Amino acid sequence: MKLIPSAVLFVASVLCPAAWASAQAQEPASTEAKASPAPKIGVVDFVKVVEAYPRAIEERTKIEEMRKQQRAALEAELKKGRELEMKLEDLQRGTPAHDMKLHELRLKKQDIEGLEQIFDRDWRRKIDEFYNAIYGDLERAVAIVAKERGVQIVLRAHPQLDGESTENRARVFEARMVWFSSPEIDLTPFVIKLLQVPLPAEPKAENAKPVVETKPGKSGEPR
Repeated sequence: MKLIPSAVLFVASVLCPAAWASAQAQEPASTEAKASPAPKIGVVDFVKVVEAYPRAIEERTKIEEMRKQQRAALEAELKKGRELEMKLEDLQRGTPAHDMKLHELRLKKQDIEGLEQIFDRDWRRKIDEFYNAIYGDLERAVAIVAKERGVQIVLRAHPQLDGESTENRARVFEARMVWFSSPEIDLTPFVIKLLQVPLPAEPKAENAKPVVETKPGKSGEPR
């Protein structure tokens, strides 16, 4: 079979552009990667979810009760301090009795300040533990709902700001990620419904390597 010289092909492309274009169209087109579909997005109002979550309600009630007991204990100590102040007023200044009572009052004030700091730290620790546990549950629940409904991205939707103070409105506006969402992509009701019953146990990691206790030997290697 004789090959057509390239010069002849060039002349043919100049003289018969339509035929040349037809020949090119018959050539197989290069395969191009298809554009991936856009991810499906959902939103969740976590304030509504926490307010309706039974475990969150129970744990919040415990924290509020603990805080109430702390305030009652602190008020009892403050009452003792006020009683010391009243007794101090009845004593003559400069006398040993007055000085002793003044010293006792100062110690009581230090005790009250220390007790208040302890209560505040304990309360803040409980709050941190509360949010870590509750948001851990919410993270699992959102993942379950998103997978069931074919959602790839879930964003946080903030509640409406009706009746909020100017300061709170400014904070929410600054932190807001979703400024508008249609009801069709709102996953909040589905997450609330899922959390009305205990979440399924998390699957254990398969093929987990056993933990080997090591003791240092002479060379520092495990025996």
